[in-house]
Amino acid sequence: MLTNTTFQVSNVSCSSLPTNVTDVLISVRQEWELVAGGTSLLHCESPVGLLLFDIVAKLGISTEEQRRLLGSALFDDVTRFVTKQG
Repeated sequence: MLTNTTFQVSNVSCSSLPTNVTDVLISVRQEWELVAGGTSLLHCESPVGLLLFDIVAKLGISTEEQRRLLGSALFDDVTRFVTKQG
């Protein structure tokens, strides 16, 4: 079920993004499409925390910076979840 959500986009200069950000986003999208099994990503339910973690992990961001970006609670929750899935 989709909710009516308003997104606010911050201005980010291209120079502040890693050069591989496009490749990373393509890779994450492709992996989530596989998990969705043919369902449009627009209509599938997914844990947003895992999606965010996938992005920061694939960008090669350090563990300390991942914790800062995701927040300690989400970082700890996702780490526990991924470890259990092992």
